[in-house]
Amino acid sequence: MKVWCLIWLVTLMLLLCGKNALAMQTDLVSYVNEISAKTPAQEIAPLPKINVVKVQQLNLTNLRNPFDTPAKLLVKEAPKQVVDDNKYQPNLARKRLPLEQIPLEDLRFSGVIEQGDQIWAIITNIKNHHANVVQLGDYLGRDYGRIEKITAEYVEIDERKKGKEGKWYKVTTLLKLNQVAKNAEN
Repeated sequence: MKVWCLIWLVTLMLLLCGKNALAMQTDLVSYVNEISAKTPAQEIAPLPKINVVKVQQLNLTNLRNPFDTPAKLLVKEAPKQVVDDNKYQPNLARKRLPLEQIPLEDLRFSGVIEQGDQIWAIITNIKNHHANVVQLGDYLGRDYGRIEKITAEYVEIDERKKGKEGKWYKVTTLLKLNQVAKNAEN
């Protein structure tokens, strides 16, 4: 019995609220219509004209990626010359320095430091971002590279490489400013 009374009471409340909600909706509709009649509508400006531009077809095949620096621009070498084996053989008994354990491709010439007549090059390892200060005569790279010249634009490295026939070659490599050597053989 209590349940039926509760259901009847809820139903009566819903009916009363529904009538009141319908009256509020009618008032709202009449108010909106009244305001719309008082407010004159403004004309909407037409959309601006769009100029059509003709697009030409571009043939992009066989073009290099513009974001890749060509290896030939990064490192330049003088042509290899076959010479006397003993003339260019490096000192293999010499203790190698830490920069000689890093391939030239992983080193970047980052800048120079000058004081009077003395000039040093800043060489950065691109793998761990450690900067090293080197001077003329220092060794770097795995191919017994020795620094021969330092300028503001490049570091000239005299490398010694062993050819297929077992003879040693002298190769001059230029490591340009802020460019990473990708291939020291090009």
